[in-house]
Amino acid sequence: MTSPQNSTQSQAFYRNQESTLSEEPNSIKTGVSDGHPKVALENRKFVCNGKAVDIGRKPTASRLLKAFIQTHGHALNKGQIMEAMGGESLMELQGRSKRFLSCKSQSLNRLISRLRSDFRILFRSYAPEGIQWFYYDQVESIWLLYKLPGEGANRKLYA
Repeated sequence: MTSPQNSTQSQAFYRNQESTLSEEPNSIKTGVSDGHPKVALENRKFVCNGKAVDIGRKPTASRLLKAFIQTHGHALNKGQIMEAMGGESLMELQGRSKRFLSCKSQSLNRLISRLRSDFRILFRSYAPEGIQWFYYDQVESIWLLYKLPGEGANRKLYA
């Protein structure tokens, strides 16, 4: 059950996401033609086709998006995502207990689920119609930042 305060905060968050973009020297940009959205990470804002969303208060989400944008094809495996989220490599995580790894995995799923629903709302008129944010490809066992409708799950990821 959501409290009126949480509801008001959520509405304020979505209302205040419009912003203008500035060219920053430390920005990460990528974008291709043929219907793919142009995504970038500029300082503390994630940008999709000109719409900027402030993610400064979400450092884990910021690290995760940065990792997605920096990889070719915007694809990460679970180990890369865990490393982006918490700074521990997959080798370091192997010595941990099953309970710890289960909690990390659950946190990962929660974060991605939340980002997926936020992006669906925030970029609904800025991204191509039918885009799936944070798509999991079961065949390749990788997460994609996005998947376009009609596009095969295993698009060319590695050049």
